Amino acid sequence: ILAVTVVLLWGVALLGVAPARAQEPVDSVQDQLRDRDRARLEDAEEAGAGSMDRIRQRLEAAPGLDEGARRRMQANLDAYEALGLSAQEVEPLFPGAEVRTRLAVQTQLKLQEQVLAMESRGEGAGPVLEKVAEGCMKGAGDPLLLRAAERMERHVETAHRFMEAAGREGVTRPEDPATERALAKGLALD
Repeated sequence: ILAVTVVLLWGVALLGVAPARAQEPVDSVQDQLRDRDRARLEDAEEAGAGSMDRIRQRLEAAPGLDEGARRRMQANLDAYEALGLSAQEVEPLFPGAEVRTRLAVQTQLKLQEQVLAMESRGEGAGPVLEKVAEGCMKGAGDPLLLRAAERMERHVETAHRFMEAAGREGVTRPEDPATERALAKGLALD
């Protein structure tokens, strides 16, 4: 059933609502998605200009953080920036975030490395980041957040595997990586 859902989602994304539609409306939808993503990124950059720098400053000033953990966190932050993740997405993973739950240093490091691993595999860590942010805002404890993040990672991995299998079976993959990530996220959240 999930494989059929993947095929249908890719079909909708690539061909429009009905197979009889011309390519132009599909391009329009893909262009709209790209434009929306670009606008969101630009808005986030304008609203949070220097936000990564603010995270760096908080990281430098964080009390009780040993030098090894500080260096690892700085390296992770640099990697996030190179991957194009926004400060808003990754902020709950670092000391000093304005959230209800203050995560332990080891929990922060574990979540940071989990996100980096997912991104390096091309799976997109957005759903995990959203789950962590939600848990932090609700005041969930470290063990609960770690379990929720691991569970969401498994869902994303499964969705990614189904999408890969559909691609091997001849389903054309979306040309836009953002569209593919959105499809994987939709499958992971179902």
